[in-house]
Amino acid sequence: MSRRLQRQAIGPSHYLDHLLVAVTTDSRGYRCHHNTVMPRRLGSDKIRRAYAFLVAAEGEGRIFTLAELQVESGWSNETFRANLSKKLGPYLSQFAGGYKALGVRSMTEEAFCRICSQKAALARDPTKPLLDEDVEPLVNKARDAALAAVQHYNNPTALFKSDTFIVLMVIASTALFHAIFERDGTDYTARNPNGSPRTLDDEPMLWGLRECVRHYEGGKTTQMAANVDLLLHIRHKIEHRFMPPLDDKIAGHCQSFLTNFEQLLVKEFTSYYSLNASLCLPLYLSTQRTPEAIEALRRFQTAEYGDVCKFIDDYRTALPAEIRDDQAFAFRVYLIPKTANSARSYDKAVEFIRVSECSAELLQELDRGGRPRRFLRN
Repeated sequence: MSRRLQRQAIGPSHYLDHLLVAVTTDSRGYRCHHNTVMPRRLGSDKIRRAYAFLVAAEGEGRIFTLAELQVESGWSNETFRANLSKKLGPYLSQFAGGYKALGVRSMTEEAFCRICSQKAALARDPTKPLLDEDVEPLVNKARDAALAAVQHYNNPTALFKSDTFIVLMVIASTALFHAIFERDGTDYTARNPNGSPRTLDDEPMLWGLRECVRHYEGGKTTQMAANVDLLLHIRHKIEHRFMPPLDDKIAGHCQSFLTNFEQLLVKEFTSYYSLNASLCLPLYLSTQRTPEAIEALRRFQTAEYGDVCKFIDDYRTALPAEIRDDQAFAFRVYLIPKTANSARSYDKAVEFIRVSECSAELLQELDRGGRPRRFLRN
């Protein structure tokens, strides 16, 4: 077995970190990557001193002069004038006797260093993560596919909501895991039992979503893994046979699929790529189906519907309670209409209440409604 070390920059040389990649080649010629992050701080000491000064001044609400800022940072006259006119203007507010810092405390030191950078690519979007050119397209693909899935699910004219949602979310989740593995140097090539790469149309195949989750979770049956496994079974049925509408049956699993995706996206690639800013709670036209609509659904539900429902019920029953009852496997909440008790409360259309915030009397009252008690957890 041979072993060599190769220092590799993550993208352009101005990126924050370098990656030390130990590439191991075994007797069969397959490469294994072992990564160690070698941190390298972005920005000069003078920029970081300016950041520390402005953060402290903003925290104290203190007025300072431009001369104080220049002395604390150590910038030359030319650099100070350039940063003042091109970089720092939006973060300084003039008062009698000097200036106050505004908005510096809400950004990281790295973001401030990027704002003051002479490289336009860094300064243009200082909160955007610096990703390798092979990683960023995968993250964008994952995010776009997830948004398309939600857009279709919330489309009032769509007839096959869950079906299309699951297919698009499988694409989104697979791309997200591939982005993680690509960033970390993990070989995610699909292989035959003898170790040779699997191919399709003369191109190497990559891990599917089930294998991605298995590797990420270390082979454990977690709540996220169980959620993905169930929906992959349903996706197979969607692709290869007639599927009756299942929206009511699997809505909670679809919501958990999306929530798990969002949490993983933010955890691995920061809140910059979060879906939260692009999504809102959909509007509903009625509180419940009419008896006529329910009867119409019953007539439509064929033998295929019964078979699929039995499969879903059997799958849930076979799971341990700690997985089956977890929000990461199936999202469950009460939706209870509320009246506004003040003019200001009219602005809040939806309010999530955690189970720890509910009194025993409230929980008993909800239980008397005949529904399972499920709330958002801490």
